[in-house]
Amino acid sequence: MGPAGKIRLDRGAAARRCAAMALVALAWILPGCPGRQKPPPRVIPPVPMPVIEDELLSMAENNYKFEGPVMNIWISLEAAEKVLEKQPQSERANYYAARAISWLIQFGGDGVDVKSLAKLGYEYAREAGKLDSENGEYAFLEGSLLGFLAQKSPATHIGSIKTIYEYFDCAMNLDPDFDGGAPLRAMGMLLVKSPAWPIGVGDPDEGIKVMNQAVKAHPDHPANHLYLAEALVLTERYEEAAASVAKAQELLGSGTWGVPGKIWEKKLEEMRQKIAEKSSEED
Repeated sequence: MGPAGKIRLDRGAAARRCAAMALVALAWILPGCPGRQKPPPRVIPPVPMPVIEDELLSMAENNYKFEGPVMNIWISLEAAEKVLEKQPQSERANYYAARAISWLIQFGGDGVDVKSLAKLGYEYAREAGKLDSENGEYAFLEGSLLGFLAQKSPATHIGSIKTIYEYFDCAMNLDPDFDGGAPLRAMGMLLVKSPAWPIGVGDPDEGIKVMNQAVKAHPDHPANHLYLAEALVLTERYEEAAASVAKAQELLGSGTWGVPGKIWEKKLEEMRQKIAEKSSEED
């Protein structure tokens, strides 16, 4: 084989390595979800559904509370999807369905088929975004749900990292204060966890800077401190991470965060163990 052929093979191998790195990175962008060989069935709410569109929309809106419980979020999703069966371009129904799915993927527990829900949720969020491109929450949901979908189907979403970045950037520009700084949290974690250009958009220093903006703007939201702590652990800044973990724990103990709070408590315990392990290694 001549030199030219060897160069072509080397470039091909390098491209495959880059693609593999991108696939691994996608699995780290958003919180991990339990893997399954067979997806579980949907959790169908055991409640009667009205037939009038306005009543269904009210049911979808009223059953969604960030603190849960889980069954009420399923009811919110089911009511919104009933509207979408007849009115697929309903902005409110698409938004309510996407919002419920995003919550269920993060906090719904083991009875959640992440892959199929993320695919549906991304479609709903995109439709809502088409109907109102100036809504920052819609852009945030588009980025989040595409991230969950990419996490579960990385082979078909190698190029999604930059698209997710664009959604989060749009959300930051339109409504950075939504949900106590959720767009800032999401962008910060994406920058910390993504590989660097040209494979991804990674810039850990900039990511931590964005996370600190979220903490400064919304110091009373425990998720800001929790995800800053995670970013600091990932960049091996353990002493700073310990302070953020302690602050997140304090805020969780002084508020009512429901189901998400219990999930966050588990993440904090994992980080405390990680920090303790690293501290003992240094000693």
